[in-house]
Amino acid sequence: MRELTVVLLVAAIFALVLIPTRRLFTAGWTSRPLGVYFFALFGSGLLIALTRGRVGFLLPILVIAYLAPFITARRGLRATRERSGGAMKDVTPADEYVRSQPRDPGSGSSGGV
Repeated sequence: MRELTVVLLVAAIFALVLIPTRRLFTAGWTSRPLGVYFFALFGSGLLIALTRGRVGFLLPILVIAYLAPFITARRGLRATRERSGGAMKDVTPADEYVRSQPRDPGSGSSGGV
């Protein structure tokens, strides 16, 4: 009975780790980083499960590593850009724009000579 429990536990962890690994695969990751990610997540999940929580300090790391593929800054920035209508708009006030432009020394009154 104990062997069956361990086999089911390993199968459950394997299946759970496949979900974010598949997400990274669809995002375009190559096989080597995918393999490292999969085995690190799988190994830490097994370690936590089989030691009955004695290495519980790994649990927050495991949760972050599991959820990270689903949260991407690139997707959030792309969604923000699409909502704003494409290219970024110049919202600099006109008087600041004029002050920030370099002056042509030959034009206008520069005082002095």
